[in-house]
Amino acid sequence: SGLVNLNLIVETDGSVSDILLKDDFTGLSIGPAVTKACIDFLKAYKCIPGKKNGQQIRSKLEIPVYFGLEALGKDFVQ
Repeated sequence: SGLVNLNLIVETDGSVSDILLKDDFTGLSIGPAVTKACIDFLKAYKCIPGKKNGQQIRSKLEIPVYFGLEALGKDFVQ
């Protein structure tokens, strides 16, 4: 289990793009499979876009994602 921070952009239509792993606080590399799962999870969200002067704008966010690997078994974590 652990925590990673992901940076992303919320587009003017509420879709999410440019998702990048910023910090991995697990103390170990979470690996590409877990990183992909976190990114796929966030891509499925529809967000409320930011506004400036009444206009919808692209916004940069940092999202903490907490996860657990216990259900995947010990062989999953390398």
